[in-house]
Amino acid sequence: MIILKTNLKIVLFFVTILFLSCSQQKNVPQKNTCKIYPDNLSKVSFSDNEYHITSIELDKFYNENNDFEILIYSYVEGIGDYKLLRFFKTSSGEWKQVKIENDKKTESKLEIPDDFVLDHLNTIEEKAFSQFCGLCYDCTYYTFLVKKNNIIFKYYSNSEPFFNLTEIENEKLVNYIRIYDFFNRIN
Repeated sequence: MIILKTNLKIVLFFVTILFLSCSQQKNVPQKNTCKIYPDNLSKVSFSDNEYHITSIELDKFYNENNDFEILIYSYVEGIGDYKLLRFFKTSSGEWKQVKIENDKKTESKLEIPDDFVLDHLNTIEEKAFSQFCGLCYDCTYYTFLVKKNNIIFKYYSNSEPFFNLTEIENEKLVNYIRIYDFFNRIN
């Protein structure tokens, strides 16, 4: 009986240590510096259901003929919470925003200065990157897409986009960082 109680205490001790070490990694990538890697430009998908509200909005991003399209999608691993922000400039020059958060959709018109559009959105290149910040549990994952005509820039991240990159990587992506920061602040 004494041996069983001692073994139980040892097991509980190790389970507690294991739990504490895993819980410290929750929402925090293990590495200090994130790395970016080239990725392919294949279409992304947010749901297996083509009729889900996010799939419909993503389809509009790819298929509508707007001057510019910006899409920021984030979801929390394991919980299922998500947020989709889509900004687009119609051929008539009007900016609009669509916000979907956990199946609730709102639409609005925006006033965006044209100098921002000319300086940053007109210079996008067809590229795709993945940002990896180490293993992380219950993290928020992001997809950032920008489209001008048929040119698409794609960025995927397992942490805040453009977070903790090297100075060289920041320099390569400075235009996209500015676009992301600008539109992410609007919401």
